[in-house]
Amino acid sequence: MTFVRALGAAACVLALISAPAAAQDQRRDTVTITGKPKTGPATWDRIAGNWKLFKGKIQKQWGKLTKDDIAAANGRREELAGRIQARYGIDKAQADQQVDAWLKAQK
Repeated sequence: MTFVRALGAAACVLALISAPAAAQDQRRDTVTITGKPKTGPATWDRIAGNWKLFKGKIQKQWGKLTKDDIAAANGRREELAGRIQARYGIDKAQADQQVDAWLKAQK
């Protein structure tokens, strides 16, 4: 019985040791070697985190969006694309392309 407990304890220790390595791998996925964020989800995370700063830029880019539209998006990319789609009468693919193009310009 003590052997089984020792084996279980060893498995727990191994799980704890490998957990920080997994967290480091996750951070490596979001930042390049130079320290600059990659384009894609990591960049949108930066925009969502600084939503108050980007609201004015969004209003300037898409003038038909109301302050309520921008507030409702609240840093969510899909919600923003949906509001653009509704206000401008375009399809989802075009709205996504516009958001992607705007995102690339925010470097």
